[in-house]
Amino acid sequence: MPESIEDRIERFIRYYQRVAGSAASLNGEAHVPKLRKMCLLAVLDALAKAIYPNRENRTPFTQLILRFGGWLDCRKITLPHLAALLAHCPEPSFEQVRSFTNRELNTWGSGAIVRLDEDSDHEGIRSRWPRDPALRPPMDISLEHLQHEHLLYTLRNLLVHECRDQEDPIGEERRETPYYVHFTINGL
Repeated sequence: MPESIEDRIERFIRYYQRVAGSAASLNGEAHVPKLRKMCLLAVLDALAKAIYPNRENRTPFTQLILRFGGWLDCRKITLPHLAALLAHCPEPSFEQVRSFTNRELNTWGSGAIVRLDEDSDHEGIRSRWPRDPALRPPMDISLEHLQHEHLLYTLRNLLVHECRDQEDPIGEERRETPYYVHFTINGL
């Protein structure tokens, strides 16, 4: 009897559960945590490509995270990156979003651990963004590329293509969720 679609789906799920389990259980020394992340990202890439086979590289990965990740903060805009981008946008039309971003960042204490859920919602930023579509930030970086799921894709690229990981900047203990360490210089 031919295999049913339900059986094929179950076989697919079991296969990727075993692969992910093998990757997660890697043990060893210095570079194993990085290699474990790389293997798990490869599993996510394979799943994303199976679900979204005809899309360019970024889209399958970010859509997988959005649709199946259960990450409540994936659409939030990272304020430190937004502030850095806006520093290169002297156009007065960006003043409303620049002021909002700076006000928000000023509420973060220097040296504080800032959770990603403290970033701003996409709509809160989008509502302050210039309406003129001709006004574009430098390097043609879109507001969407500052969302957490897109930054996760950028981190994925560092790991997979360059074997680099974001190191803990102050030697803190490892945390289970992403975070910022906010520093100010001379009250800036």
